[in-house]
Amino acid sequence: LNEALRSEIIQRNRTEEELSRNRDQLEALVQKRTAEGSLASTRLLEEMAARDVSEGLRRQGEAYFRTLIENSSDLVTVLDSAGNILFENPAIEKLLGYRREELIGMNVFAYLHPDDRPAAQDALGKIIAVPGGIASIEVRVQHKNGSWRIFDAIGKSIIDESRTVRLVINSRDNTD
Repeated sequence: LNEALRSEIIQRNRTEEELSRNRDQLEALVQKRTAEGSLASTRLLEEMAARDVSEGLRRQGEAYFRTLIENSSDLVTVLDSAGNILFENPAIEKLLGYRREELIGMNVFAYLHPDDRPAAQDALGKIIAVPGGIASIEVRVQHKNGSWRIFDAIGKSIIDESRTVRLVINSRDNTD
């Protein structure tokens, strides 16, 4: 009986030692994983802060360029690849008498002198064919009162975030 009890005590001590070792290893593993999680959280917070700063700078840049475009005395027009007007800056009203809202969705070629349309369509095709392509042209554009104004226009194709081709046209009144 004593031998059986002694053997049981020895086995119990071994089991307790093994449990203690396992508990220590588990505690070390938990501490390591906690430190890794803390480091990952810190990195994530740093990345989020950097993204917030970047987003703020992007918004400031957009606001800056929007102010420039909105206050330009030249026409700034954005077209889709078919020549439909997506955007006009406020200078359109002063230079051609149209309100911006009147032109959105209209095709730009409807406002060009019929003799200038083929060259304008050719220039449009060239800048669409090459991403970032640029073309310049002189065109006559009809004022709302029916008269014709002469504009020097330069266009560039851009690809927006949805991978759609847009054309940005900057036009200066050269009538006089």
